[in-house]
Amino acid sequence: MITENEATGRPVELDENTRREIHKLWSVLELIERHLWHKANSNAILHCASDVLYPPLYTRVQHALATAKRLMGDQR
Repeated sequence: MITENEATGRPVELDENTRREIHKLWSVLELIERHLWHKANSNAILHCASDVLYPPLYTRVQHALATAKRLMGDQR
């Protein structure tokens, strides 16, 4: 897998161990994102709120997940 170094713009090849670790990270981040989404929606329902307020951690997890997807080339 070849990805691009953001700082230099040069291609970087990821070895098998790195790809495996990123894949594990991707899986965990998806679980965390789902948990935070359900918790925020449950709280909104509990408080009869018309808007769902997501915690700041939810946004950070989404950014980390997007980075993992980009590194893996969106391949699972």
